[in-house]
Amino acid sequence: MTPKTDTELEEVLDEIDIKFDAARELYEDFDEVVKESGVHITKEMVLSMNDLDNSGEVAYYLGNNVAESLKISKLSKRKQAIAITKLGISLEKKPTIETVGKKSTDADEPINPIGGSGGVGKKQLSDANNYNDYAAMRREQTTDKNGW
Repeated sequence: MTPKTDTELEEVLDEIDIKFDAARELYEDFDEVVKESGVHITKEMVLSMNDLDNSGEVAYYLGNNVAESLKISKLSKRKQAIAITKLGISLEKKPTIETVGKKSTDADEPINPIGGSGGVGKKQLSDANNYNDYAAMRREQTTDKNGW
């Protein structure tokens, strides 16, 4: 949205000032950093920041990185919008070590199945090539279990 009148621009500035309140709570020196004379923030940059959820963090970053704000302010209007959007994305809250390890569900932990003895390594009766092999394996089975 590009404001056509000064009244529309004032409305945008009021909106973004409300969004800046969250950043003011995070950063005690927010107003001093953002309103410092060396910071270059154009109307297009303000309009782009107004579309972001973290516009306060973007403004604070630009206030602390004057060279970056100057570089962006010299771009075309379209590229300014793109640069501010990219900056907003890069400043979004990243998952921390504490949040990565936390459980995100209330489901029980999965069970650890008990390993069976599937007979791997033991001869199966179906492995017998002829009746004599079968009879020998069968005798072996019965003597192992019954002990005779």
